[in-house]
Amino acid sequence: MVALRIDPKYRGPARSGNGGWTSGAFAARIRGDSSTPVEVTLRMPPPLSTDLDIVAVHDCWQLLDQDVLIAQARLCEARPSATDVVAFEEAQDASSHFPGLRHHPFPTCFTCGTAREDGLRIFPGPVGDGRVAAVWTPETQDEPTLWAALDCAGAWASDLEDRGLVLGQMTAYVDVLLRVGEPLIVVGEARGTQGRKVFSATSLFTTSGELVGAAEQIWIAIDPVAFNQLRERT
Repeated sequence: MVALRIDPKYRGPARSGNGGWTSGAFAARIRGDSSTPVEVTLRMPPPLSTDLDIVAVHDCWQLLDQDVLIAQARLCEARPSATDVVAFEEAQDASSHFPGLRHHPFPTCFTCGTAREDGLRIFPGPVGDGRVAAVWTPETQDEPTLWAALDCAGAWASDLEDRGLVLGQMTAYVDVLLRVGEPLIVVGEARGTQGRKVFSATSLFTTSGELVGAAEQIWIAIDPVAFNQLRERT
C-alpha cells in the first residue's frame, strides 16, 4: 500500500521534497498525536510524484522508494528545546530584511521560496543574537504544513544565504493551539556547527507568546547548484 506521495507543490529544492513537509507527513503517518515528538532523519533527497512506502523496523520506521531508503523516523520522549519568543512587531519588521530577497539558493521552496506564490512565503529576517524571525498566518492545521513552517527559519539563522544547506534531521512536535487565520511568530536560532553539520532550532508562537510547536534540526552543507540539478526519480 502506498503510504506517502509528495506532490510537486511541496518541493524544497527544485527536484525534491521540502524537508520539513516531508518529515511532518512521515511523522503524521506513524503516530496520531502531533504533540508527541518525532525524529526524522533524511537519507536521500525525497523524490517527488513517487509512491513511497513506510515499513516498521524494530523501534523505528523507514520511508522507502522501492528498496532505496529515503528517511527514518522514531518517536522521542524528550521535546526539542524551544527558542525564546520575539515580539510580533519585531518579527513582522524582520521579514523586510529577509536575506533571500537578495539571493536564494532554493527559490522554489514551499516554505521560504521567493519564486512561489502558492507556498507559505515565510521570510525570516535577522533579529540579533543568531536569530531570525517572521510572521506567518496559517490557512490550515495540517501537520505537514506546520512542520514545513518550522523548517527553513533554522537554515536562515545559520546563514543559508552564504552557504547551501539541506535538512538532514528534524525533531519536532506541534501542540495544535493555533487558530486558522490568526498570525503566528516564527523564530529560528543558530546552535553551532560541526564539520558539514549545522545545528539550529525553530519555534512557532501565538502573538501573545504562547508556544505552538518547536523543532531542532541538523543541516548538511552542500553545493546548491549541484543539488538543484539532481534528477527527479522516474
